[in-house]
Amino acid sequence: MILKFVRWWRNVQRKSSGQLSGGLVAAVLVQEQKVSLLLLDSRSRQVLRVETLILQQQTAEQGLLELAAHIPTEAPVVLVLSAERYQLLTIEKPAVPVTEIPQALPWLVKDLLPWPQDDLVLDYLDDQASAQPKIQVVAAQASYLQPLCKALNYRQKNLISIVPDEWLAPHLLPKHPQAVLLLAQQPAQDLVVQIVRDGQLLVSRKLRGFSRISDYGLAELSNGMLDSLLLEVQRSLDYFEAQLRQPPVREIQLLLPTEELPGIVQYFAQNGFARVSALALQQWMPLLSHQEQHEYWLLLAACLGVLQEVTDEVVG
Repeated sequence: MILKFVRWWRNVQRKSSGQLSGGLVAAVLVQEQKVSLLLLDSRSRQVLRVETLILQQQTAEQGLLELAAHIPTEAPVVLVLSAERYQLLTIEKPAVPVTEIPQALPWLVKDLLPWPQDDLVLDYLDDQASAQPKIQVVAAQASYLQPLCKALNYRQKNLISIVPDEWLAPHLLPKHPQAVLLLAQQPAQDLVVQIVRDGQLLVSRKLRGFSRISDYGLAELSNGMLDSLLLEVQRSLDYFEAQLRQPPVREIQLLLPTEELPGIVQYFAQNGFARVSALALQQWMPLLSHQEQHEYWLLLAACLGVLQEVTDEVVG
């Protein structure tokens, strides 16, 4: 197994920026019935290849093996965890030295997770928005990850990172000192409302009841669903500004897999939200259709995240 089970997707070996600058970055997503791949040129920041394999008789590992054949051996690979394969927890930061937090994590979350303690893979981030010292813990199962990592190892791929899908969308936004609210959705999945500042994810909420938003026309959406969505967005803004005591959010961007997106943007604007726009993906995906862009933006964000981390390491 090439991953360390302490800070596992942040402490793995990474190639230097010089090795990344002239090649490709790959991201793969394993879901219940399919495996998806995206290849990004690290220089032009443009997508060169996307592919999805529907799992029929194959296992997830077999599907991953098949897609991994299209990844150059030297290309760094990000494995994206789908929502059903991890859990996020926000807990009080333990009063121990930072170096001892990884060892403390299993004991801090053992009663909060449905999986056996000896099957846990854990990592954490400091909660940037909380006034109190808290951390966000990500938990997954080693028994699920090991076959996938072995499949990539078998193909001699350079697996450098494993990330939860909920943490990826902010990589599509430029770093800016003013907070942005991003409303994002993968096809047929729950909507996620996130607030991002300086590249840091400060708030993330999943909104139930909106997974079929792409199935409706604007007239149907305007008959209650959009009003409910506006209310949830306002609740997130109020929480961020009043409860977390943060400066007001000045901009809202929407990343929704629907042809009615221009009309939804206009609906937001007509109901008191001033700076609202659709998040454009064309600069990275000029050869992909609108439908493909919304199907693969999660993997694009994973690749952009790798390139940003490398840039930050060089600058730092």
